[in-house]
Amino acid sequence: MAWNEAGPVRSGASTNWVAQAASPWPGAFPSSLNHKHADTNGDGVVNAADSSAIYQNYGLTHPLRLNNNTATSAGEFFLVPNANAVAPGQTVTYEIHLSDASAPVSNLYGIAFTLSLDPTLVDTNQIVFDYSTSVLGNMGVNMIAFEKNFYSLGATDAALTRTDQVDVSNVHGILGTLTVTTSPNVTTASPLVITPGDITLLNMSGTPVTLTPVQDSIIIDPALSGSAEYIMKTVSIYPNPVHSELTINSKDIISVLELTDIKGNLVYHNLPGTSSIKVPTSTFENGIYILKVLTSDAVVNLKVMISH
Repeated sequence: MAWNEAGPVRSGASTNWVAQAASPWPGAFPSSLNHKHADTNGDGVVNAADSSAIYQNYGLTHPLRLNNNTATSAGEFFLVPNANAVAPGQTVTYEIHLSDASAPVSNLYGIAFTLSLDPTLVDTNQIVFDYSTSVLGNMGVNMIAFEKNFYSLGATDAALTRTDQVDVSNVHGILGTLTVTTSPNVTTASPLVITPGDITLLNMSGTPVTLTPVQDSIIIDPALSGSAEYIMKTVSIYPNPVHSELTINSKDIISVLELTDIKGNLVYHNLPGTSSIKVPTSTFENGIYILKVLTSDAVVNLKVMISH
């Protein structure tokens, strides 16, 4: 909120976690906290260099606590993977979704969240966040990101904020992506569960917004070694997320096509007998669905997001 604001340089400034006197700056946050507190390295300007002090002292606390405004609730915070099952050593990319069209966030300036997972099931050196496509803004133009990893505890904290002092309105969709490489040492079929938590959103007025976290899981299955690429070439679907019509293309004839909701209820069943079919989705409720495609050579399960 105070990005690019300048004020008095803090005399004898350091990034150590000790009390340091600082002269007041012209601006203040909606909570009335002076903007001088955003200048974490004390050089007299709020910019990307301040993130180093945050990273260095991350998790340390101070007895001062401000009373936050009452949080309002919006929709859900959830992940959509590009595969439901992968082999050990393969990658999976998750779209990080911020609510949907049925419950957009009215005004948003920044968001922070935690993702928890079992570090023994992944290569913690190959976990990558990407915000090059984001409903919140453009990286390096009007948006910056921050991550702090606690993989020994099975968690990573992430934050994303605009820098132009302008909220985005009626926000929903893809916040960014998370790419994870599974451990090559998994020897039995194991669920990789990713659990979002500590989700906090703020707008420029300082009003917090909460989202309901939705847990997601895929299966790491050694039996799939060498077959994932084949499955991806066998069946393709688009668009995903889908609004009104989902197209399914298969290398082979599709004998059975089923769509079930997240609770396991069958909402669509067809016996196409063709290699390509279009499924109308406009009457289905928004949410995550599992598409089952049965051919003579494979049974493919794909996760589909319906968003009107």
